Amino acid sequence: MKNIFLGSVLIISFALSGCVGSVKWREMDITTDVRSSYIHNLKNNSTDLDLFRQGEKLMKNGFLDIREEEYGYYEIDYSIKYSNVTLGDTGWYWLQVWFLYTLALIGVPTETETIYLAAYLKIYDSNSKLIKEYSKTGSFKQTAGIYYGHNPTKRAEKEFIKLFSEILQMANMQSREINQALEAAGPITQSKAR
Repeated sequence: MKNIFLGSVLIISFALSGCVGSVKWREMDITTDVRSSYIHNLKNNSTDLDLFRQGEKLMKNGFLDIREEEYGYYEIDYSIKYSNVTLGDTGWYWLQVWFLYTLALIGVPTETETIYLAAYLKIYDSNSKLIKEYSKTGSFKQTAGIYYGHNPTKRAEKEFIKLFSEILQMANMQSREINQALEAAGPITQSKAR
């Protein structure tokens, strides 16, 4: 009888425990307040529709001089990796088991996971020659409990906004060098179009 009770408590405990969900990157809205208008207009080179949409919103929202013809291409991308922490590897798990998951009912986390992010921007001239490549990385911890923390998308969005802001600031500081390389190759023409 005692074993059935303990087994039932453990099964219920696992059912009640929260877990960290995946970042829904297609739902992110990544925009920054970094403005430039010093860098010549560039064409979005992404083939993924969601990356294309996010790239347009990020780059053509005051960062590129969209009043002129396109002098090259840009690509934005990002990666999301999760730490491979299982519930049994965390201190929270053993604390919860010791107290038969009663702590989870008052809000103590049942899981913590580290999410690693990387943001990328590549700028090409009209001949598809890579001019500049930027990347930044970051991470954050996401906890989950019975009542909270299951979806890390908003936190990832905020971190990506910060990473892309830093990338665009670096590109802005190098705008003269970028524009010289773009002008040397000339604008995109029908014969150069990808």
